[in-house]
Amino acid sequence: MTHGLYRGRMDPHLLLVDSDTAAATALASRLRASGFVVDVVGDGAAALGRTVSTSYACILTELDLPGVSGLELCRRLRASTDTAALPVVVVSARGDEIDRVVAFEVGADDYVVKPPSVRELALRIRARLRRQGAPALAPTVIQYGGLEVDPTRFRATLQGQPLALTTTEFALLAALARRGGTVVSRTALLQEVWELPAGRESRTLDTHLRRLREKLGDAGDRVQTLRGVGYRLMDIPDGDVPRPG
Repeated sequence: MTHGLYRGRMDPHLLLVDSDTAAATALASRLRASGFVVDVVGDGAAALGRTVSTSYACILTELDLPGVSGLELCRRLRASTDTAALPVVVVSARGDEIDRVVAFEVGADDYVVKPPSVRELALRIRARLRRQGAPALAPTVIQYGGLEVDPTRFRATLQGQPLALTTTEFALLAALARRGGTVVSRTALLQEVWELPAGRESRTLDTHLRRLREKLGDAGDRVQTLRGVGYRLMDIPDGDVPRPG
């Protein structure tokens, strides 16, 4: 079953995971009014069961859930080949930086603090789905040294070995590889990958860059930081292969 591929439908199918029934019902209602189809479940185990039988465009989850927590839900979704690319947006009452960092570490693609602006949340979801649909990334395969990035199939390989990337890590790698060693500014990456307006800062980029370097293994140091300038991906020579991230 293929999850998370957005083909331009007007009614993307979302799964909202939240044990706060009143809050979940209210949010689901407002998201439906914004043009989404929304299913609601109250715990992580039920969410995992739903992803087996239903192809969702995106998962929205609270961190604090009975049984299987939101963090564990992210881990399990990323560990399964069927749901590894399924976009996950955390919508949580927790607003501390450490909560955001840990969520990104286990595979969340975005993080919104409650109570969310439904208009902003809807825009974030649709932006995520556009990137997941591939045309927003690039129409052709990107080849750069031993790296190959295929946006149409959401597939990246290093020296022929597949890379297990989240949707955000994939978009970030594609943005760097497409420039073939040219420096790209922090602002440009935040705008392209997260669609943040110019001048809007986020430490999310640092977290995802670190995770991307880990997944590139011995080639991770080819993602270079030029302080005060930006970032670039240097040509990856033969022999550099990824270690498990």
